[in-house]
Amino acid sequence: MLSPQPAPTGAHCAVHQEQLADGVCPRCGNFLCALCTEGGASSLCPACRQAMGNFPFSRGDFDFSRVWGFAFERWRGELTTFGVCAFIFLLLGGVGSIVSNVITQPAAILLQKAGGSGSVATGVAVLVIGMMVGVLVNVVVQGIGQMGLMRVAIDVLHGRKPDINRMFSQTRKLKRYVGLQLAIFFGLAVPVVLILGAALGVGFLAAGASLSGSGVERAFSNPVTILALVAAFLVITVGAIYVMLPLTFAPWELVYGDTDPLEALRRAWRLGDGFRAETFGYALVVGLAAVGIMLAGLLAFCVGVVVALPIAIALQHAVMGGLYLSLRNGSDLPVPPEP
Repeated sequence: MLSPQPAPTGAHCAVHQEQLADGVCPRCGNFLCALCTEGGASSLCPACRQAMGNFPFSRGDFDFSRVWGFAFERWRGELTTFGVCAFIFLLLGGVGSIVSNVITQPAAILLQKAGGSGSVATGVAVLVIGMMVGVLVNVVVQGIGQMGLMRVAIDVLHGRKPDINRMFSQTRKLKRYVGLQLAIFFGLAVPVVLILGAALGVGFLAAGASLSGSGVERAFSNPVTILALVAAFLVITVGAIYVMLPLTFAPWELVYGDTDPLEALRRAWRLGDGFRAETFGYALVVGLAAVGIMLAGLLAFCVGVVVALPIAIALQHAVMGGLYLSLRNGSDLPVPPEP
């Protein structure tokens, strides 16, 4: 957390008015005295500490067992409403996919019925535009659910009751969410395509092959092509894991830190830097736990999946949200504007 800024000379504490202030709360701007900051243990005034909730872990003081136990208890205590919020998240994801398909399907039909080259070109153009619009709509609709569920998870971890209305409290950040997804897509997808293209080019050059059918077959029968593709795959996998693990926290920071997409990426990188192993371990364990919950739902004559899936997603958000808050507390990131 940011340290309080020095108070003007002669200013008095907003709470303990008989005390001279020695700092300013970075969240609300009120003057603070040593009593307010508990002897320097907190950077916030008492009112802001109460509003922000009580999350017990920080960047220098957390471990998997304690964070898991804390998140699990909060998840279990609010299981019904938290699960309903996760179910809404799933519904929004389904709606986004359906709308995306409805938008792109007519373009695909038009392309199938195209006869001449002009019609084909028109059909391809319409299909590409339709796919872009469909993907954008899907990202927007799913973004409402994703950000809403993250907000609810943070509330639960701070000891507040989950509120279904909070699922729709982040809509003002949709432009920034779309920008964040585009930045991640172009920052990762383009390099991946370039690396794969370079690997295929190396393989084709080594095999002395052409783009004809027999040339492609000859290229893929050459060991150099296979080795180039395997090497490219390993580079992409290791690089993607290295880059994506810290960026896991970017949507969380967009929601909680209320910042712009590029700043969310920068902050996420700072939060996850040095904690990649922990991030991977948390995601792996909570993913396995979620699979176990869904398998239990399958055993319940498959009907239980309807209940098990949102419960598992709620648990995932509780645990990963717990890791995010742990890494954020004690960092030098600004105090979030909204509790």
